Amino acid sequence: MDINTPVLDRSRLDRIDREERPRVPLRLPLPLHHALSEHAYAAGTSLNSLIVSVIRSRLDQAAGATAGVGPRRQAAPCATVRIGVRMPAALCARLTEHARRQRSSVNALVTDWLRDDQPALGTPDAHASKGVDRR
Repeated sequence: MDINTPVLDRSRLDRIDREERPRVPLRLPLPLHHALSEHAYAAGTSLNSLIVSVIRSRLDQAAGATAGVGPRRQAAPCATVRIGVRMPAALCARLTEHARRQRSSVNALVTDWLRDDQPALGTPDAHASKGVDRR
């Protein structure tokens, strides 16, 4: 290694990652968080990747739709879990802009999307019969 070769230290890499993939704070209802975590585990993916794929899919659908979304559902009060979802900065900007146009918070919008998509994701028990070890 040449002495003049620049070395990227860990703090600089972390800073670059934070700029390119900001963390979006969410508060998810505990039952929804649990169900999504189970599904992500059964599917062999991370919870972050699962949430980002739902967000990306819904934003792509919204880009083609002209009608607005219906009124937000009011969920029964329950415990919530705070998580930070890392996503590309461009996706974060699209999400924020879409929430602003819908006159909604990012958290409420994403929570509704995840709730709506939960049946399509399948139940964790459905994956158990496919040979996925859930221990």
